[in-house]
Amino acid sequence: MFHLHEHRTTVGAEIRGGLVTFLTLSYIVFVQPAVLSATGMPPSDVFFATCVCSALACVLMGLLANLPFALAPGMGTNFFFAYTVCLGMGFAWQEALLANLMAGAVFLALSFFGLREAIMHAVPEGLKYAIAVGIGLLIAFVGLQYGGVVQNSPAVLVRLGDLASPVVLVVLAGIAVTAILTALRFRAAILVGIIATGLIAWGVSQWDLAYHQPDGLEVITEAQYLERIGVTQGQVDAATPVPPEKARVILARLREGDTWWSRIVAVPAWPATTLGAVFEDPLAIFRNHGLVGVLLVVFIFFFLDLFDTVGTLIGVAERAGFLDEQGRLPRARWALFSDAVGTVSGSLVGTSTITTYVESAAGVREGARTGLAAVVTGVLLLLALLLAPLVEMVGRGAHVVHAETGEALRQVVAGTPVEVTFYPVIAPVLVVIGVMMMGSVRKIEWDDYVEAIPAFLTIVVMQFSLSIAEGIAWGFISYVMLRLVTRRARELHWLVVLFAVLFMVQYVARAMLGAG
Repeated sequence: MFHLHEHRTTVGAEIRGGLVTFLTLSYIVFVQPAVLSATGMPPSDVFFATCVCSALACVLMGLLANLPFALAPGMGTNFFFAYTVCLGMGFAWQEALLANLMAGAVFLALSFFGLREAIMHAVPEGLKYAIAVGIGLLIAFVGLQYGGVVQNSPAVLVRLGDLASPVVLVVLAGIAVTAILTALRFRAAILVGIIATGLIAWGVSQWDLAYHQPDGLEVITEAQYLERIGVTQGQVDAATPVPPEKARVILARLREGDTWWSRIVAVPAWPATTLGAVFEDPLAIFRNHGLVGVLLVVFIFFFLDLFDTVGTLIGVAERAGFLDEQGRLPRARWALFSDAVGTVSGSLVGTSTITTYVESAAGVREGARTGLAAVVTGVLLLLALLLAPLVEMVGRGAHVVHAETGEALRQVVAGTPVEVTFYPVIAPVLVVIGVMMMGSVRKIEWDDYVEAIPAFLTIVVMQFSLSIAEGIAWGFISYVMLRLVTRRARELHWLVVLFAVLFMVQYVARAMLGAG
């Protein structure tokens, strides 16, 4: 089935390559529930969907395309899903899953034609690199926020956090460990970094840690939090903050159970909340956000998945020597089909866009040459389901309790019921992943300002707006404008112009809606 002899490989080499690929991408099973839980999605449901749907896509890649590429929810698209679409644009997570399903369905339909490759070739190289860099910086910035290393500042928007905080100290230790392992080229650096940071956080949590209250935050009880949510304008907020000296912080703690074994390994819970949630009220997305807003989100989901997938396939395949003399990837249609099925199934079960992972290059370097390696990675992702309690501990984040009663407390922005949570175990990984995504910056032609300015705007607007979509929009619009005014319009592809016009239309629509 896998034609091992023709590809000059062995079963042992494929198993080893599949294992290495799993180790290098396994951080996503820890990161994904933490990221999407910000939207209100149950972390256990996201964990289940991530493992099962990624495994399905990996197995399809192995059986249909016979390529050693693994698939999982993409870093970058998950942040777009959570922070731009849900928290920024006000989409409910059910609506965001439906938009992702629409994008996946389009992706699936186009898998049997050459349109996706045409779109990929049409977008300028400089913008492709800038998008990758911008997403990497955004992920790192969110990681620093997760760890409390940076925090809000009324005067300058962002400033350095409290370096004496136990949360920050654990995060800095985790960054150091992960960075050292990465610098030493340790293949499982990300996974071991998560485990090491988790152990540090768990060990520190065994002490009676004093709560360091960040500026602009306060601690209130659960009942006071719910009361504050119900307070309307003109009413008096009766919530009295808990003094910091009466609060304690817990960074990571295994859930209660009869044995150590049951706190780490357990039968995974069925994703009752997210499974099929896109069909609860499919027309609500259009009633709440309008046709233009929905199409914009669907377009960006499709756009991000397009570049993640095709770019990774070509990049890794070229390094592995899989491309033919014309630079084409054999069985690419089935590879794209597997990717699209992953996204569609993930949307139905409860996770964001599933895409081909560049970490597959690690398995290829280890000797993987056929789809057997992808199948091995898929099986290991299914086995990861048994680690649900451990994943829950990692993704839950730091929480605060009352020193005397043990009652759970909430960290909120002073005066408003906006909960703030720190994720000390996840934060270091996000920072290092940001580093890994920065390599493309050297490929941008900085001496050509017609290329450099759109690339720069793409990168910085993503950071300052905390929106991947806004960065892409500014990049496309400025690219077309500069090509026109410098009389280089012949270099423009009609698809690039179309995308720029669509972005401008949505800005005009937003302005009109705001004025109305």
